[in-house]
Amino acid sequence: MNRYAVPIYKGGVDGQVIGVLTGTNNTDALRALLSPSLLLNGQVHAHIVDSQGKFVVRNQTCFIHEDARSIFDTPAFSDELQQTILSAFAVNESAFLSLTNEGVLYEVALIPMGVNDWYIMCVVPQRILVTDLSQWFNLQRITFFAIFLPVLLLTLYIYRMMRQNNRSMRKLAYFASITGAYNRAHFLQELPGRLTSEPKALIVLDIDNAPTIKNLYGLERFNCLLRHIKEALDQQMDPTELFCMGRNERFCCFWTAQTRIRYISA
Repeated sequence: MNRYAVPIYKGGVDGQVIGVLTGTNNTDALRALLSPSLLLNGQVHAHIVDSQGKFVVRNQTCFIHEDARSIFDTPAFSDELQQTILSAFAVNESAFLSLTNEGVLYEVALIPMGVNDWYIMCVVPQRILVTDLSQWFNLQRITFFAIFLPVLLLTLYIYRMMRQNNRSMRKLAYFASITGAYNRAHFLQELPGRLTSEPKALIVLDIDNAPTIKNLYGLERFNCLLRHIKEALDQQMDPTELFCMGRNERFCCFWTAQTRIRYISA
């Protein structure tokens, strides 16, 4: 499982964390993308590891045991190779190395994804890169298509999926699902930054006889009314003002105090 979390602050992002909205999704989608059958007919093996070499998403390879929790749990990675990899990870750089396991020579690339401290790890048998000396000068081109192009595509897809998940989590944490307006948590977070020497007014808008309206017209029509009020408030707000949908279908408005009266057509 991949876990995501969005903190909820009190008094702005520098304030106290008063809650966390969390979610999970299955790693099968990422594992399917890294399937060996999709990468050069199973000859290239791809994994996602963190900056300590621990697996985030892994697939089977011919020399990393299925019970291994880290790439360093196999003798193929010597102490010298481990030090090389960890030194590159410490400065968020890519690592390229060769290693031998059971007489077979492999080329390994570990490239940062730009998501958390994760790296794409590709393992390629050298025999598919260079079959004889006459192909030596094609090595760079073959290496690009064998390693860097799949890594680039995988990284872009995973990064896009992570961004979408983070946006969804933020929407759940800070916006009312019915109207799309800020919720109470976001309102309280933004409020301290809107306090200035200019006079302000805090107004609570309530719908008279809300239960009667729901019973007569149904919940969906009532929700349409809430969305209409939200759109009307959007048109009335100045950039320095703020409103949210609070509890019990109430709207809380933080307005600049003025002598004129604002009329909201609902």
